[in-house]
Amino acid sequence: MNNALKISTSHIHHLQVVSLGNRAAHIHSTAVLERRRRTQWDS
Repeated sequence: MNNALKISTSHIHHLQVVSLGNRAAHIHSTAVLERRRRTQWDS
């Protein structure tokens, strides 16, 4: 019982870390696209 609870909490923590990583990657790619769009407008 206690062991199963420990596994589920670590699993939830892992999912939070993964979602944070996905969000960071999404923000990064969006920033890169914005920068590309700006350089295209400038040239």
